[in-house]
Amino acid sequence: MANDSPLPPRSDNAFHLVQGIRERLETSALDGLIVLVDACETEQGVRGAAHRWTGPLAHSAGRMELLVAAGDGPAYAGCFTRTILSTFGSGLPLRGENLLPYDLVDPIARDCLLQQPLHLSFTAGTVSASSGGDAGLWLVPNVARRRDALTGRPAAGHVDQLTRRLLLTDTMRVCLADVIDASGQRLRAVVGPAGCGKSTLMATLIRPSVVDGLPIASEYVTAAVFLTVSSSLESVAEELSEQLAERVPGYAEACRLARRRADAAGFDVFDICIRQPLAEVARPGIRITLLLDGLDQPEAGSRKLLVAGVAELTRRDDLRHVRVIAGIRRGSDTDHNPDLAHMYRIELPQPTAADIDALVQAGWRDLLPYGPAPAPEGPAPDGDWDEEPDEELNIAAGGWLLARLQGEVNPIVIGRPTVVTGDLETIVAERIQTAIYTTTSDIAAAIGPLLAILVAAGAGPVLPVELLDDAMSSFREDLSAVRIRDVTVSLGSLITRSRPGTAQESLGIAHNSLLPELTSAFAWLDVDIEDAHRAIISATLRHTSTAAAEYARGSTPRHYLACGDSGRALAFIAALETPRTADNRDLWSAWLPSIVAAVGSDHPDALQAREYLATRRAESGDPRGAFAEYARLLDIQLEILGPDHPGTLRTRHNLAVCLGESGDLAGAVADFAEVLADRERVLGPEDQDSKASRKELAQWRSKRDAQRSP
Repeated sequence: MANDSPLPPRSDNAFHLVQGIRERLETSALDGLIVLVDACETEQGVRGAAHRWTGPLAHSAGRMELLVAAGDGPAYAGCFTRTILSTFGSGLPLRGENLLPYDLVDPIARDCLLQQPLHLSFTAGTVSASSGGDAGLWLVPNVARRRDALTGRPAAGHVDQLTRRLLLTDTMRVCLADVIDASGQRLRAVVGPAGCGKSTLMATLIRPSVVDGLPIASEYVTAAVFLTVSSSLESVAEELSEQLAERVPGYAEACRLARRRADAAGFDVFDICIRQPLAEVARPGIRITLLLDGLDQPEAGSRKLLVAGVAELTRRDDLRHVRVIAGIRRGSDTDHNPDLAHMYRIELPQPTAADIDALVQAGWRDLLPYGPAPAPEGPAPDGDWDEEPDEELNIAAGGWLLARLQGEVNPIVIGRPTVVTGDLETIVAERIQTAIYTTTSDIAAAIGPLLAILVAAGAGPVLPVELLDDAMSSFREDLSAVRIRDVTVSLGSLITRSRPGTAQESLGIAHNSLLPELTSAFAWLDVDIEDAHRAIISATLRHTSTAAAEYARGSTPRHYLACGDSGRALAFIAALETPRTADNRDLWSAWLPSIVAAVGSDHPDALQAREYLATRRAESGDPRGAFAEYARLLDIQLEILGPDHPGTLRTRHNLAVCLGESGDLAGAVADFAEVLADRERVLGPEDQDSKASRKELAQWRSKRDAQRSP
């Protein structure tokens, strides 16, 4: 009590913290609650909150963070408040992008020697005295996080999630040391199976302060990207360029110079944003390190372009100051791609059973289950919660994913040996059941649709919350952004978030390995993945924000293809074309493999896409590449359309043009003569296509004769 506090305290001259907040929780729908109390003898407030606030919070699936100045003793001289404000001003280098209430416990305990702060978190039915609550309930941006490559970038929250409760094994430390020791190698690749910790290792290179004794600074990685299925050459180039412009002197001006030269030089977006500026800023002693995690993750066409870009960055003589560190899944085509044969390979194995057990126990520590809400109606797979622990873990099934998810599976028994079935699909199903059984019925009903939409969007924090909100309405789940965050937090490590708690938040499935396991759960969740794809398409048509437009540009064709609507996918891609011919070439090169995979190489839309690509190659000044693409197209047309089909004849005409543009004038004249004869026979001499071939034949004959003249 303060010296001037009225005695005795009554409802008319004091505020009863526990009862006052409880009454307000009964009638409020908050997007989370943060309570900071600088007062003496606040331990009873924490105990009261644990018993009396959790009821209304559980009833509304709410989220809460409570931090108080002292236990059952006094709080001296405003030290709690002064320390908080001081910490806000200086930041905490070992914490994430934003400061959470739990982050303040250690600074207060250190600076306020005569008092012990207490923290309490309520998230998804669980009361906790440790970290790991809702990352969206943050207080202020962490000013100490101002030097690494992803400060303020969309992927910063993803790095926070990867490095939270970091358990760095000896194997990972050796791997980190190998990466750093090989700094002279122009291309280093960390290769390992899914779930082995590659992304976590990459995150520690970006934020080395989270690892004791790591002999590098946050400037070690100059720019970084965590690749997803939605990543394209354009999106990666633009993201890296924005980071480099902030961290490399002269880079922004070099980009402007490359843009001015683009049309004359035939540059594409990678040339403009990355390749040319990097060459321009080269100076003696300078070294620029780019980090690309998940090089195997993008769609096949985009992956091929990105691999080619990485290969060029690490082979060109004018880019010898550039280093690339890539994370690649073992067993993907990427880890044995001939274009990357010069990479220095660093293997990262799966964690051991002991490693997983240690992380599970760390995750269980200080967790107190509040208790399940009434189980929702609807089918769910049978689960035996009393099953005895398995002695062996099927580590290959998910690595660290097993540990993160198992640590969240309910019921939790403190100190109990790890209960892992060894089957990632089963653990994922149990994690979903935990979310369903510890939340309200309306939130439980929304879990299936939300997971389906995020699976359709893909792994990584890729889907803007505004699109998720809109897409949920297609499932008749009219949830606000507040309720969406409630659902998201209830799913724990299944979900990853970017810029949590803000209007710019994006969400996604935490890891690519979870996608098939979640898809298997849709049968008993009674949701259809195709409906999710259609819901996202509808949402993108209704939103025009920058984030929504960027997502649509990289993902809408994929959603159309997943729905079996290749025609609309083709039309959408065509609408993305720009006046820059090199970018149009890359656009069709990126999407053609996906179209072929979806509908087959002989589908009319696949033939049209291949013709578009061949044409854009020719327009961008690549007649040899265009000739090869037209030749592949002709082989398919001859087989399914026949030699006299107008489309087949058009391709032969275009092949003759490419032959001439490549310098074979005699070959072009001979081919045009044959095409003209066939067009006149099939279409008639007065048809516009026949006239076009006759005109081209005359022009190429003239060029051939001029070449022969002395």
